[in-house]
Amino acid sequence: YKKEKAMNQTLIIAEDNFECCKHIYNAIKEKQLSVEIVEISSSGEETIKMLEKFNPNILLLDLKMPNKTGLDVLNELKRKDNNKTKVIITSGEVPMVNKVNMINSDIVTNIFIKPYNYEELCSSIDLLCKESSTNNDELIDEILHCFSFNFSSIFYQYLIKCIDRSIYQSVSLKQIYKEITSDTKEKCDNIKWGVEKLIISMVKYTPKKIIREFFPYTDKPSTKIFIFTIADVVKKKIKNKN
Repeated sequence: YKKEKAMNQTLIIAEDNFECCKHIYNAIKEKQLSVEIVEISSSGEETIKMLEKFNPNILLLDLKMPNKTGLDVLNELKRKDNNKTKVIITSGEVPMVNKVNMINSDIVTNIFIKPYNYEELCSSIDLLCKESSTNNDELIDEILHCFSFNFSSIFYQYLIKCIDRSIYQSVSLKQIYKEITSDTKEKCDNIKWGVEKLIISMVKYTPKKIIREFFPYTDKPSTKIFIFTIADVVKKKIKNKN
């Protein structure tokens, strides 16, 4: 089967320079990258709050900002359990950039020194989006192939999206449905109905021995239990890979 276009990744721009912010925003929109700008923050303290709220895939981070600095933001991310946010540094402060290099954090994927090329920045964002989406989708797909199901169904893609969102976000299934609705323009009730029907079919036609390997306490896991349990399995595999 063919995978549909990868779900948009999410991004926060942390930059206190209005003109720089505007150029970044316009460049991303012009290139039509598969990334959703969920917030723009102008201080380190605000950025930390936005990271907690949105848990984005990507953070474009200026280092010299009011209140807390970009280095403070990086340290907060490093302390966060199961962090999925990758950071691209965009800064004109060379001494602070040198400190980032000393930290040697694996969450920092690239560093752009101002003035930088916006097309190169967009290429870096695009590559990060594709890597993040593909890796998770393939791992989820591999695990779900342990079950019997109609993998050509569009609802299978929605199920993958539900599990992917559940890996890092501590939110309700209802909220996840709403987020996918925003990404796909599909009706929320249709997504919920289709995913539930698909899971019922998977459970019904998969041997109980396999069901019990994933769900030792029940032969008929609910939609919520199914999605969150598989998300935990994926999370453990990601952790073991790292």
